[in-house]
Amino acid sequence: MREILKRCQNHYNSNLPFVIYRKPNQNTFSGFFQNDDVLYATSSYQTEGFVFAPFDSDLPTYIIPKSKSDFFEEEINLKSHSVKNLNSVFINHSEKEKSDHIALIQKGINAINKGVFKKVVLTRKEEITVTVQNPLDTFLSIASQYPEAFVYYWFHPKETIWMGASPESLVKTKGKLFETMALAGTQSFLGSLEVEWDNKEKLEHQFVVDYLVSQLQKQMDLTNLKVSEAYTKKAGSLLHLRTDLKGEVDELNLKKLIEALHPTPAVCGLPKKEAKLFIMENERYSREFYTGFLGELNKDQSEFFVNLRCMKVCKNTIQIFVGGGIVADSIPDKEWKETVLKSGIMKKII
Repeated sequence: MREILKRCQNHYNSNLPFVIYRKPNQNTFSGFFQNDDVLYATSSYQTEGFVFAPFDSDLPTYIIPKSKSDFFEEEINLKSHSVKNLNSVFINHSEKEKSDHIALIQKGINAINKGVFKKVVLTRKEEITVTVQNPLDTFLSIASQYPEAFVYYWFHPKETIWMGASPESLVKTKGKLFETMALAGTQSFLGSLEVEWDNKEKLEHQFVVDYLVSQLQKQMDLTNLKVSEAYTKKAGSLLHLRTDLKGEVDELNLKKLIEALHPTPAVCGLPKKEAKLFIMENERYSREFYTGFLGELNKDQSEFFVNLRCMKVCKNTIQIFVGGGIVADSIPDKEWKETVLKSGIMKKII
């Protein structure tokens, strides 16, 4: 077994916090291995380390501090790990699950038609009764299946295990420069990037782009902002519409930048305040770290990813989180099927 994987196993067996992760399209795995079991939090984003932040910014943002940890990197070329057949019992859903989520989507559409907001992202949680014998194997399966995503395995004995594969960057900074992206719209990858996007997907994506531009212009002292054309981006077995944004500021304030971006319309909605209030009042479960963000925090450069395609691994269950963006012309049954597709992709790895 590779040295970094041994460290993960030893820390897990010793009930000590750690995170192992790999950035998109790389073979280098990095890890922070904390030397005590304290649950550290940050609000200023001035402490170097690995940040793990929730969807709700009123809840604590955790950090594995660099000063309290051993940092280790190792290159690993993974062979493909086997995945489960999608015809497994895991893919079944009850009629109540379906009807409840469709009702939630319709409630969101009704609120849009009343002018409460333009878009809202509505999600649900699936809980699967299964015992994961070795979480590290599950993580390696995720890493093998998603070479183009940010993959991670985060553990704290005072919380639990989270792992996932995110296709979406929240923000990347270097000095006075920053990069972010708008990622919205979903369809299955069927062998080609030359696909058609319907008006609903294009509208949903443009909402995200327009919002990010307006937020950055309003809250940051920009000296330059460049916005790319929208293009199709493959993420595992799914395709998304993506637009890249790059900017420069007079002086980078990371906390202010994060507040301007998180949560993005791609995981919350817009206007943000009204969409978030609707989510908190109507989803009927806590997203916790799903649709939060995570990644490296350093003095000179940092990189955070949105926590999508993730799972929470408990003693005898795994919780999977899925959702989709809702706009005025969304079709509830189609939105339900999109969440089934997304959850099925994660279930193949369990």
